[in-house]
Amino acid sequence: PHSKRTRKATHNLLVVVHTLQPYATTNSHQAKHTMKFASAHKTTLFVFLASSITMATSLSASSLPKSSSTTAATTTLPRPYGTAHVDYSAANEYLDEQYEDKIPNPYFPHTQATEQIYNGRLEDSSLESRGFQLAPMESPHVKDWNNKEQLRAEYVPILRRYFSRTYGEENIKYLYFYNPMARGEEMGVAQSNLESHELPSSPTQTRCHLDNDWIASDLNRVVGLVHKQSLDYYDKEQDFPRQELERAIQEGHRYMVINCWRNTDPHHAIQRAPLSVYATQYADPRHIFPAARPDFDRSRWYVFPHMTADECLLFKQFDRDDRYISDIWHCALHSLRVPEEDDDKGHKPPRRSFDLRAFL
Repeated sequence: PHSKRTRKATHNLLVVVHTLQPYATTNSHQAKHTMKFASAHKTTLFVFLASSITMATSLSASSLPKSSSTTAATTTLPRPYGTAHVDYSAANEYLDEQYEDKIPNPYFPHTQATEQIYNGRLEDSSLESRGFQLAPMESPHVKDWNNKEQLRAEYVPILRRYFSRTYGEENIKYLYFYNPMARGEEMGVAQSNLESHELPSSPTQTRCHLDNDWIASDLNRVVGLVHKQSLDYYDKEQDFPRQELERAIQEGHRYMVINCWRNTDPHHAIQRAPLSVYATQYADPRHIFPAARPDFDRSRWYVFPHMTADECLLFKQFDRDDRYISDIWHCALHSLRVPEEDDDKGHKPPRRSFDLRAFL
């Protein structure tokens, strides 16, 4: 049950949501900015409509969040779940090469560091508030995660239904899935081609990275990458709408890139090399990546321990609306040490996972 103050806040938020469509947002602390935003921005490719589930999540605390939308909600942190070695070297090298003197150098203060890791299951997170969330999601009946046809038939429809329910099917103009990648501790690097039914594979990535730096990419690269690596099937009668996508982006519409990461072992939870995501916060929400460094005192690394095959970790890699965090750095933690758990990884099953990116 909510307090009187919260019930009042809920009512006010619902009024804003229903009277200002299509500019409404499920992020509760954005409601006060919605009127100003509505008068200054073009219609977006899709809108975020409030659902009973997201409302319950947003208003589960005794009061609405007070932090800026570009900064993750400030909460009292529990004690760390564990510690792990994080390698920032590749991130610093890339940013130095790509942006030269346009960003602080080095971006991350250390190339190697031992970091405290927090349990993401203990906190409320969403794509809009923090740029990532763990979503319960049905496990697809995929026997071979390297087979394109099985993934098109069994997995892609599940993701389509999820995003349609989350954002409203009528509000999503384009939705494509691309860059499928099977990963595992025991996997090697294998390439794919358009004619092959087999997908690329790779070992787990232990270095802190972003999947794509869309800010540094031109329009042709953005759309070309989605087209070339698309898992969706296109024939001569239904070709990829490249010109329409390019025109929509040029017109200023909002678009996002979301990574969909899941455990592919139906019998075992993830027990080795879990994926960790960096909850980025900034000292000034007006200055974010790549122009400013994160606030390292408030930014945190999170894992979702023991992820099962009926869960999916979603995290943004780009959001054109810069009010929302989307630079979610991530890496596998091979060196994660948890005090309450057995550190002997020899008898634990190796990690097997699958990446797929959604372009909305």
